[in-house]
Amino acid sequence: MRRLFACVALLGAWITGCDEPSPASNIPVHVVDPIAANPALGCGPGTLELVVDQGGGMATFVASAAVDASGNFDVPLEIATYTAVTRIQMTMDLQECELVGAVPSFLLSDVPFVRVVMGRELSCQDLDEPQLTTGRTDPALVAFDGNLLIVGGTTRGTSTDRLVPIANPVLTYENAIPPDDRNPFPVLPRPMQATRASRFSVSRVVYATVDYVARFDTNLRSGAGARMLPTHDGSGGESAVVDLGAEGVAIVGGVDGRGDPVREISWIDPLDESIDITELATPRRNPVATTVGGVLVIAGGQAEGEPLFEVARLRSDGVALEGSPTEVREGAVLVAPQRRVGVLLGGLAADGTTVRDDTLVVTGCPDACRVSVGTPWAFPRLRPATAETVGGVWLLGGEAADGTAQATVEIVKRVGDAVSIEELADGLPTARARAGAALFADGIVAIIGGVDDEGEELRSMALCWPRELDPLN
Repeated sequence: MRRLFACVALLGAWITGCDEPSPASNIPVHVVDPIAANPALGCGPGTLELVVDQGGGMATFVASAAVDASGNFDVPLEIATYTAVTRIQMTMDLQECELVGAVPSFLLSDVPFVRVVMGRELSCQDLDEPQLTTGRTDPALVAFDGNLLIVGGTTRGTSTDRLVPIANPVLTYENAIPPDDRNPFPVLPRPMQATRASRFSVSRVVYATVDYVARFDTNLRSGAGARMLPTHDGSGGESAVVDLGAEGVAIVGGVDGRGDPVREISWIDPLDESIDITELATPRRNPVATTVGGVLVIAGGQAEGEPLFEVARLRSDGVALEGSPTEVREGAVLVAPQRRVGVLLGGLAADGTTVRDDTLVVTGCPDACRVSVGTPWAFPRLRPATAETVGGVWLLGGEAADGTAQATVEIVKRVGDAVSIEELADGLPTARARAGAALFADGIVAIIGGVDDEGEELRSMALCWPRELDPLN
């Protein structure tokens, strides 16, 4: 085991260096880098600031201290309770490094220790641990406060049959992903392949895969398990899955048994799981969709000559977006920073071999949605993984027209009624296509699985850190 940088005692009154033992009653917080080593090595001395928030702002404790060249520090800090939901943020301003780290919401009583994984601003790093038992392609990754959930995907072309949890508070520990024989979730009644998914409620996720849609309850106390949902015919792995927040989840389009696109939207209510089915303006197979200004915006998957874009108000039929172009764009991505401005990027051109570099921006929703041409995309590619944060939407990896995995990372940000796209200089340390990504904590995003630039399936996970952490409140 590599030497950990620091151990933070969260019940007693002191944050101390690891060389000093903590009382047995304390919960240690390890402050580490992506390989569970000292994040300050090679950075020189400086200062750190640690914020521990309990109960959603009910009690917030801020501590700061000097850090010497060996990473030692000693700071008094009182913690009120073990029973409140706890969040942790840390920044380190060192001579050669600016490092940030955070842990999403968790209960101190649920974990034996906590690890804050620090990284350089606007950088991405692979983690040594945890690792999947086997590589996984086309998974979905869904955030549930103190956990991430890996949903679906394939392994060596074979379907998967269990959801896999990742315990965020103990990231960089090998058992943060439980081995197969310790997976707490049951085997599913039907297999999963390429999957799209969304959080549905406090403990439930909705996922679309193969030729069906289901919801999974992660609550072990109430008996975790899956339930098939009676969504529209043709819904499944070639449908878009859209998180509507408090309004539930929308399942958009798909493909029927004859291989033809379908023209329905299924709206799933989070309270009673009732489903309303409405019609799209045009049938769509494998569309992309998101919400902009509270309106569902849908793009792609249509026949040549049909509108590329349409919009639908909650539980209503789709309407073609006035002025929409009609070209087909296979493999494009649609994102909406802050859910106020939508932007469609990439997609294959009509020749089937060139990735488009133009962008289309949707503004004016909900009352006057319109589409306009945006700034050309500097690094066009197909199907990057996406993760939404307060600061913007991350585009991670993706593939070239020939399917080769890419390492490019960008953040799409809202600028009034337009967007800007910021590139991370070094990108991903390992090129990834067909991976799963999600918000990890406070602007930090996670990506897992996929294939590398040689087509090998990946077992590893990476984190990417923003310039600044999202505010706690």
